[in-house]
Amino acid sequence: GFSQNTLVSNGKRLNVVDFGVKPDATHDQTQAIQDVLDQASEGDTVFLPQGEYQVRTILLRSGVNLYSKGIIKHHPSAKIGEYSIEKQNSPNPLILGQGVSNLSISINGESKNEGIYLLKSNQIHIYNTELTGDSTKFRAYPGIMTFESSGIEIANTRIHHFGMPRAETKSYQPGTGIRILSSNTISIHNSEIYNNGENGIFIYGSRKVEVLNNVIHHNGMSAIQVAFGDKGKENDYNFSNNILDSNAADAIDINNRSPQKAMDISCVIANNITCDNGFVKGESTPDGSGIGTLINISNVILYKNEAYRNNRPAIYIESCGLIMAKDNWADNQVEVTLDLEVLLLVKNKFRSLNLIANTKAQKIHLRDNDIGSLSFPDGIQVKIPLQ
Repeated sequence: GFSQNTLVSNGKRLNVVDFGVKPDATHDQTQAIQDVLDQASEGDTVFLPQGEYQVRTILLRSGVNLYSKGIIKHHPSAKIGEYSIEKQNSPNPLILGQGVSNLSISINGESKNEGIYLLKSNQIHIYNTELTGDSTKFRAYPGIMTFESSGIEIANTRIHHFGMPRAETKSYQPGTGIRILSSNTISIHNSEIYNNGENGIFIYGSRKVEVLNNVIHHNGMSAIQVAFGDKGKENDYNFSNNILDSNAADAIDINNRSPQKAMDISCVIANNITCDNGFVKGESTPDGSGIGTLINISNVILYKNEAYRNNRPAIYIESCGLIMAKDNWADNQVEVTLDLEVLLLVKNKFRSLNLIANTKAQKIHLRDNDIGSLSFPDGIQVKIPLQ
């Protein structure tokens, strides 16, 4: 992964106040701040001191860092949109990076749309940042969104209240903390993502993503969700050392609904602690796996995870290839259904292992587990006998 604790800067610090920008002004200061960014040289840092700065959209420039101790927030003149599948980006993200590279961002932002939107950009470091969304908005844009971008690091950052809290067990609405689309080489670490309307982190059609040492809690869908496009790029994931707490759906949901055979995604899920996922206002939702929901995927390692009081099975496995689980602990069950190549369970502790009646497996290998009960109903098929 990446590591970025200070601004990358070989240039000057440009204080916007020295260029006529006034903290706490009520008028739109977009152009005044943009003028400072546009005249900065590569390696410079544009600095916004304490105060409040109202803008429509700030456009990033390659090699120019943005650092704010004050609050950057949307001016009433900013165009406020609503998220839809047809229009997944707003007319006025608070911060927009389009085709930019090699810069750092450290800000305090309050956004009615996206907090930061990175489009076809690379080598962007976002750290020591707080992004607050609009918790009254029913169809909200994400706190951070990347599209066709690479080399993005999000560290020591808080992202919250993008979208209205989920109110119903059977329905939810858009509003994601971090949305990664068609991107690669993304590192999200040492951050807190919470109280967003939908997922904490949503990953689609992307590869090489690590989510490490975060606290992801009280979001309206899964803490982490991986969805699949049609390009076959989904590969190389590491979801480890996170606390995933009180999200309304699964702790980790990796769901490949493609008609193709189970996809090798080379994924590690390790040392996570999860609890109380799968509930809205104390009522059960249709989801809520404790360690992970795994559908039509292969080459997944689950190691030393702990799961408490989650709504659905600790591990749900459907139509998968090779799944290996070792040294995991959960107070509920593992559930297996449909096709399965190899399931290896070693030194785990689960309440039960349940094979649904339509399970067709090549091999199930159980060794040194503490399992309260085994359910092998009539009609299951395992080509190599249980060992």
